[in-house]
Amino acid sequence: LLRWRDSNGVLHNPAEFIPLAEESGFIVDIGRAMLPKLAGHLKALTAIRPDCFLTINLSQPELESENFVDAFVSEIQGNGANLSNLRVEITERVLFPGFERTQAAIRELSDLGVQMLLDDFGVGYSSVEYLSQLPLVALKVAYQLVNSIHEDVYNFKVMRHLIGLGHQLGLYIIAEGIESEEVLTLLASTGCTEVQGFLFGHPMPVEDFLEAVKPNQRLWNGYPFGLDYLAQFDHIDLRRDLIREVLVLHTNQDQE
Repeated sequence: LLRWRDSNGVLHNPAEFIPLAEESGFIVDIGRAMLPKLAGHLKALTAIRPDCFLTINLSQPELESENFVDAFVSEIQGNGANLSNLRVEITERVLFPGFERTQAAIRELSDLGVQMLLDDFGVGYSSVEYLSQLPLVALKVAYQLVNSIHEDVYNFKVMRHLIGLGHQLGLYIIAEGIESEEVLTLLASTGCTEVQGFLFGHPMPVEDFLEAVKPNQRLWNGYPFGLDYLAQFDHIDLRRDLIREVLVLHTNQDQE
């Protein structure tokens, strides 16, 4: 996420200025100014790790600004970067009626190979009804929910069912804001396959990050996170489908 160092050298996190930038419309200018850096960083990252993704947030004003998609794609491809290595996070509110222009831009980017993620799922609107409205590949579960699963049994159950829902819909589930081994261990038991948070790393200069993700570096866990649970989940699903098919076949035979 973008951070701002003011004239006094103080570094401000996004929560301090991004909402104001979005409200004033200045976020469009900020986004366009950052595009060349984004393209350069994406190219540098995939040169080291072709299997990696660079994830950015795009706001409604940016997506609805004039010629945004054309300018965005032109800048990325003009720097020799690949759109398929790019992930874009959007907020839940753009799923609802009244955001048709935003939704059209999202579909256009998706058609060009950009992967779309729904940010902060599990708080706010969180309407399952609208998940099929856009070409999403992943749901990012809000840190408020993730970081409470070790303290609240109800929230742990909610988290487990959200992961099951995402799996059923063919979506990745990304738990954000992981800050403790305790929460990480609980997530592994639920079948969550992707995580992020300060437990694995803090914001750092791009040069340090590119060094950290080199193939010979092992800064993060390498085990198949959550896959054992998902294998059991798939087995149960297969049994359910077989039973359903047998019942349908039996019903049809009785009717004949």
